[in-house]
Amino acid sequence: MLLERLREVVFNGAARAGAAGNVFAVLDGAMVEALPERLAASDCEYACLFSGALDPVLESAAPHLVRLEPGHPFAEQVLRQGWNDHWGIVLRAAPGVDLYDLRQHLRRHLRVLDPDGQAMFFRFYDPRAFRVVIPELDSAARRGFFGPVRSFIVESARADTVLRFDHNGDAHGHGIVLAAAATA
Repeated sequence: MLLERLREVVFNGAARAGAAGNVFAVLDGAMVEALPERLAASDCEYACLFSGALDPVLESAAPHLVRLEPGHPFAEQVLRQGWNDHWGIVLRAAPGVDLYDLRQHLRRHLRVLDPDGQAMFFRFYDPRAFRVVIPELDSAARRGFFGPVRSFIVESARADTVLRFDHNGDAHGHGIVLAAAATA
């Protein structure tokens, strides 16, 4: 089944690397209905990427960083309901990187400059934007974007495939077909 393979891609590689506790998702409040309420009820470690006291409407649409644990009901919900519905992206941080360090790093990438030098909002946590923009970065910008992140796991345009972008890997990501492991 595709979901079982997706779980394996998201969590098993992290466990083998000794970083099972360093799997996170950046979820898009504009795509996930009642995201702040779901997170508050989840018993997961999470933080909004926007800072300060937010208007409830803005907080609902804001990106949130959440730690995903294998088998946790919220992680299951993200993988089961959110994958291929553009809820966000999954990432594996380097060992020892906590949620707040990761939040600080990711916040630096919410605003970028366009070719004319104008500041614009970058929705890197939208998998459709991620898989278009990140491969276009030069190697120095890409290293800066990754920072403490070892890999990003992102929806592909194909529902049966994910893209894994590794810190030192191919700029266009590595496609992983989810159906390949479905044998029984």
